[in-house]
Amino acid sequence: MKERVSLLRSKKSNWRGQLIFTVGMIIFFMSSLFFQSHKPNIISGAIFLVIGTIVTIFSFVQDNRSKYPWVDPSVTKNKQFMGAVMTMFLVMMVNVVSNILLPFYLQSFIGLSPLTSGLLMVLQSATMFFVTPLAGYLADKMNRHVLTIFGTTILTLSQLGYAFYPSGVNYTIIIIPIILNGIGMATFLSPNNALSMSYLPRELSGIAGSMNSFFRTLGMGIGISLGSTALFIQMPGVEVVSSKLGQEFMGAFQNVFFLATALSVLGMVVSIILYLTSKNETEPGH
Repeated sequence: MKERVSLLRSKKSNWRGQLIFTVGMIIFFMSSLFFQSHKPNIISGAIFLVIGTIVTIFSFVQDNRSKYPWVDPSVTKNKQFMGAVMTMFLVMMVNVVSNILLPFYLQSFIGLSPLTSGLLMVLQSATMFFVTPLAGYLADKMNRHVLTIFGTTILTLSQLGYAFYPSGVNYTIIIIPIILNGIGMATFLSPNNALSMSYLPRELSGIAGSMNSFFRTLGMGIGISLGSTALFIQMPGVEVVSSKLGQEFMGAFQNVFFLATALSVLGMVVSIILYLTSKNETEPGH
C-alpha cells in the first residue's frame, strides 16, 4: 500500500520542471568548455551561458505555476528568504574562487612546496574553527543582520587583499587575506542560516534547509567554474602555470579577484537591503 502511495505521489511530481532545470544547468556549465578551450570561443561560450541561465530561471517559474510544484510557491515568493539564500549563493561562489586559484599562485607561480601551500591555505579553515562558535553565540545575542553585513564586508576586504598579492614570497601579505577570508565566512554563515530559516514558518523548515543547501552547493559549483574559467580565458594557450608567465599570470589573477570583490560587494548590498527592510517592518505604521 505504501509503495502504491509513493508511486502515485511521484507521478504527480513536477518532472517537467525538473527536466527543464537539469537541461538548464547542463547548458550553463557547458559554457566553460568554450571559454577554457585551447582557442577560447567567447561568443559560443556566452551564448551557452545566457541560454543556460535563462532556462534555469525559467524552471523555477514553471515550478511555481505547476499543479504539483517541487518547491512551495510561498518559499520562492518570500523576498527576504530568497535574498538570504542568494547572498549565501554569492558568498559561497566567491569563497571557492580563492580555494581554486591559490594553489596555482602558491605552488606553480611563486614556487612554494605543497606542504607550505597547504599550511597557508588551511589557515582559513583554522580561523573559521575558532571564530564560528563566537559568531553563533553572537547570532543569539545581537542583530543577525549586522553580523551578516560585517561578514560580507570582511569577505570583500579579503578578496581585495588577494587582488594585490605580490609576485614574490611575502608571507605577511599572503596570510592576512586568508585569515580575513576565514573571519568573513565564519561571521556570515551562522547568522545568515538562522535568518533564512526565520523568514519561513516552521512547517516549511525542511524546504528552507534544502534550499539553503542547494544554493550553497550551486554557489560552490559555479565558483569553481568561474575561478578557473576567468583565469585561463585571459591566458589563451597557457596550459601550465609557472613563474615564467610573470605579469601575464599576475594580471589575470588580479582581475579574477577584482571580479570576486565586486561579487562580494553585491552580497554586502543585499545584506544591507535585508537589514533595512527588517527595520522598516518593525517600525510603527509599517
